[in-house]
Amino acid sequence: MAGAGGRPDAWWIPFTLGLVLLALAALFLAGVPQAAAQRRTLLERGVATDAVITAVHHHGRDLTADLAWRTTAGAQAQVRDLDVSGTLAVGVRVPVVYDPEDPSDVEVGDVGDGYLAVLWLGVLVAAGGTVAVLRGLWVLRGQVRT
Repeated sequence: MAGAGGRPDAWWIPFTLGLVLLALAALFLAGVPQAAAQRRTLLERGVATDAVITAVHHHGRDLTADLAWRTTAGAQAQVRDLDVSGTLAVGVRVPVVYDPEDPSDVEVGDVGDGYLAVLWLGVLVAAGGTVAVLRGLWVLRGQVRT
């Protein structure tokens, strides 16, 4: 079928774009329950302390840090390659919240609702994908009716 200007209507372009966006949204939204559970665990039983940056790693333009701290039980805990904002230099102290039952479960800074940003991003991408799929189907419907 021909659209405006005698060109065929490409219904499949928005339809395919919509399917890709919906798949991407599913990936975003799949991680939300795990992130929410981790935040809930840290909010319920997390212990706040200061950790010391023991090493800084360059990954292209990204920087990560190794952190070490003492648990409330007096044991030495550490994590590697954690994303840390702010000044990244060996010896700098950063606030962390860790799970005393699993010290490798740690958040730098305050435990907030950062996963909500991922949730909203997933919802917005899903909405865009839905609109694109519906647009493709609408164009296809017009082709079938003419």
